[in-house]
Amino acid sequence: MRRGRAGIIDSIIPPSYLLLSLLQYRLRHTEFTAESALLELGTMYKVYLRDAKLRFKLSRVLALTKKQELILKAIDRRLLQAKD
Repeated sequence: MRRGRAGIIDSIIPPSYLLLSLLQYRLRHTEFTAESALLELGTMYKVYLRDAKLRFKLSRVLALTKKQELILKAIDRRLLQAKD
């Protein structure tokens, strides 16, 4: 803790708490908590393929579960858009 300009003690919030609070806010209309969403998304994988000779690049997210799709939609719908 540190003292602010007015002598009031300010607490410093670690960035991880801020991110968890923001995630919880985005998930407020779902059945998920921030912690359960992180655990569910922990099994999500993105695969990158690259051919150096032909300069071909491809990236794909492996098939998402319905729960993972709901979480990503709640956070930001743009996360589900393909970028190829």
